Amino acid sequence: MPDGNFRDEDLKAPLRLLTALREASQPPIFVPPALDESLVRSVRRHFSPPKPGRPWWWRTLAWSAGAAILLVIFLWTRHPALSFDREDLNHDGRVDILDAFMLAREIQSGQRPDLGRDVNGDGKVDQSDVERIALDAVKLRKGRRS
Repeated sequence: MPDGNFRDEDLKAPLRLLTALREASQPPIFVPPALDESLVRSVRRHFSPPKPGRPWWWRTLAWSAGAAILLVIFLWTRHPALSFDREDLNHDGRVDILDAFMLAREIQSGQRPDLGRDVNGDGKVDQSDVERIALDAVKLRKGRRS
């Protein structure tokens, strides 16, 4: 056997392996050149490195802008505009004697306060509104400190 030609009987291998080796030596399957080129182009396109796009800082800028917009929306919806009591004329967050004093000064100075300051609902802004605010300012509310 020095010439390299072996016969099946000379090989000491399992029958299944010998059968597979015989079938592998069959003539190759013909693939048309157009199909072969198309497959090669498709594989190259799939596995090629990505084409250079916009620089990295452009994507970072876009992500940062999006995050900033989301943060503003989140904060805007979490803290709605402050609302004040109708009697809180100076908008300091509490109804106190300063609100009554402020309205009394407006009335005495001859200014015409807007009807939004009509706290007792009688259709006009006058001394009775000042008294109502003063009464609310000194009233003890249940559960609150005086």
